[in-house]
Formats: sequence, C-alpha cells, structure tokens
Amino acid sequence: MKRVLALVFMMAACGGGKPVASVEIPLPQSQQAQSGVYAVRLSHPSWVGERDRWIITADEERITTTRRGKDVVSDDHMRKRGRLDAIATVLTLDAHGGPQSVSLEVADLSYIDDGKELVHKKRGTIQVTRAKHEDDAKVTFDGTEANDDMRQAVKLVLTLTNGGPTDDEIMGTSAPQRIGSHWKIDGKRAAEALQEEEGGEMMNGANVSGDAWLESVGQVNGVDCLDVHAVFHIDGLDVTSRVPGGVAEVARITASYSAKFPLDTSKSRVSDHQLIEATIKLHTPSPNGEITMATNFASRRDGIYEVLNPEGGASR
Repeated sequence: MKRVLALVFMMAACGGGKPVASVEIPLPQSQQAQSGVYAVRLSHPSWVGERDRWIITADEERITTTRRGKDVVSDDHMRKRGRLDAIATVLTLDAHGGPQSVSLEVADLSYIDDGKELVHKKRGTIQVTRAKHEDDAKVTFDGTEANDDMRQAVKLVLTLTNGGPTDDEIMGTSAPQRIGSHWKIDGKRAAEALQEEEGGEMMNGANVSGDAWLESVGQVNGVDCLDVHAVFHIDGLDVTSRVPGGVAEVARITASYSAKFPLDTSKSRVSDHQLIEATIKLHTPSPNGEITMATNFASRRDGIYEVLNPEGGASR
C-alpha cells in the first residue's frame, strides 16, 4: 500500500503507461494441497542481525498524451527498469518490528531509464534508512550519500517509507481460511493511511475497496506455503488538487498483490508480486481550446526472499 499513493502522486504531477512485462523471475509451480483450514499472517517481525538474500525486479511505464481540441500536442512515453540482487542485513527495527535500517551487500544493481543504463553495480554496500516520508529516507552507497541516479535505482526496487497500518491490518484476516476463501480489505483504514502520505489530499472523496483470498497451498523450494492474493480499487481520486481548473473524467487505480507465505506463521514471505495500474484523464480549459491529458501508468515488481540465518529468529 505504501507505494500506491507515491506512484499516483508522481503520475498526477508528470503524466503515465500500459500494462508492462517485467523481467520474470521463475518460481516453482504451486501444487494445491489437501483441503484444510489455515491461519493467514501477512506481517512478520524481523530482528536485528537478520540476513536475507533479496532478488527483486521492477518495471514502470507511463504514457501521457496531451491534446488541444482534436490535435495532439505531445505524446510522452517513459519506461524504467531495475534489478537488485543483494544480501540484506537488518540494522534497526521500526515500531512494528519491521526493518527500519538495512545494509545491502550488492551482487547486482541495475537501473535503466528510457533505454539508458544509469546504474550498474556488481559490488558495494547500500544502506537504506526508511522514514515516514520518502524525502526523509536516507540512502548511502559505500558510506557516502547516494547520487540522484543511485537513489532512483533503490527507490524503484525498494520501499523507502514505513509506518502506518501493517498489511495484516489492511488486507489480513483474523479468521482461519480455506483454499478459495475470500475476505474484504479494510478500505476505510487504507484510505486513512493514504491520506497521511505526501499527496494525501488526492484521497479526498476517493473510495478504496478490495478483496483478498487464499488461492492455494503448495511448495516453494521445498517449503509449504500459502498463496495469498489481494486486489485494491481506488476510484474518484481528486487529481484536480494538483491541476487547478482541471476536471477529471477518469481517476482510477487498480493494485494487485500476491505473495507466498510459509505455513509456519513465524516465517516471512518467500516471494511476492505487485502490479499497480492507473488511468487518469483530465480536461482543462484554455484560451486556445480545451486541453485534454490522458495518462496510463503501470508499475510491476517481483521479489524472491531467502532468510540466511533463520536460527537468529528462532532464538529471539
């Protein structure tokens, strides 16, 4: 949920893209297990010193077409791609027990913006300290403040913010679930959390709804896992707060999320997938004829996570 409003804020200010194909990470196929009832836990506390291997790919695309009357004034296309392969060590924890500050031993970090490779590192150490607001988050590379390209690379593959409700509080369930069972997300709480973010004024009057479900139970790398899915819909965004005088014809976001969580609820996810798609169409009057801006945006991120020192968590 943290990434949703930040992406929409950027899109409303700049303009957006069609669904995109990211670099796929092969995962073992899930095999449905015998029917049963399962506890679903989405948020898991970390511990100082936890070491994990993270492999994350991300892809964003935005297409914005601006017209004056029937004439096309501009047609802008942006695409960003990134990949991170690193060993992450948790340095400090936040109020929910999640990673606040993390050190990343980089094996591969790449960032491509509109076809130009701006970052490609095969070694080095990144330290990320998350904050409530993205601009306050700290990113360093080999002990010095990250330059703009490095910060953008990290921002594409990782979330720089923390705080607010947990995933369990927004899209979790306290009741054990069977395969195929559905439950509603807490749209009110999600909307309130998004209003606290930068650009939160766009949530005025917006409606957040959604559904989560237990898709299947199967194995990933020999670990029995729950395959949990969720879909969010945000309609009626007040994007005109960013474009004075504009009238929104469409302002809609759909965000889908899926992750594989071990049946052992003390352990965190082993993989996840996130896709955010948004459509905004604005009409703005001008002396030379009405200006229409249509923006389509898509952001996709896939991750695989492996805890390298599980005995550390067991000893807490």
